[in-house]
Amino acid sequence: MKVLVTGANGFVGAHLCRRLVERGAEVRALVREGSDQSGLKGQSVDIVHGDILDLASLERATQGCEQVYHLAANVKFFTRNPEAMRAANTQGTRNVLTAARKAGVRKMIHTSTAAVLRRGTNSPSADETMLKDDHEAVGAYELSKLEADRVAMEACAEGLPVIIINLAAPIGPGDAKPSPIGHTIIQFLKGRFPVYTDSGLNVVDVRDAAEGHCLAAEKGTIGNRYILGGENISLKDFLGVL
Repeated sequence: MKVLVTGANGFVGAHLCRRLVERGAEVRALVREGSDQSGLKGQSVDIVHGDILDLASLERATQGCEQVYHLAANVKFFTRNPEAMRAANTQGTRNVLTAARKAGVRKMIHTSTAAVLRRGTNSPSADETMLKDDHEAVGAYELSKLEADRVAMEACAEGLPVIIINLAAPIGPGDAKPSPIGHTIIQFLKGRFPVYTDSGLNVVDVRDAAEGHCLAAEKGTIGNRYILGGENISLKDFLGVL
């Protein structure tokens, strides 16, 4: 089976490529030309250059693929350029969906974030049904991912076989860039984290996240969303572990 992974050189993307190859898939890894591809070093993948904002490059990349895993995104806690983030996360997703539809893929896995889910009224926990409204979004990232989720579900309603992943905070080996949570870990360990807030997060081993993507494609129901999380932990306890 031939599959396309966007954002293949990212933290989760590189682990997903490795897991897909282990499962016997023929992996086409979409990366931007000139980007850091060290996470894919030594992997048996077909690296193709393209950009999620370049529809023509996506259409070339998806040709002949049975599945598409869309992980490419602009992921930052804060940004001075919200329009660029929205372009990448919303329009980029729309482009990937368009290319996947044209290629006639059998499964389209869209990776979103658990940050678009709200907590329950009487519980600190969330489930897959608790999608935030736009006014509840905290910052440009959450808002752009909410918009991307809607675009994905609209495509599903129009017949594209979409499954959505709501990914918690991945941690583990190979976080070279690093990711936002990886940056937090590094800054704390360097003594550059003088205070913390009374908050928490859900962390998941990046290797479990990669396997979860594969299982969503294998066992998931079209039109459903699935939280890929691990352990709920307060920020204080998380820093205590570090």
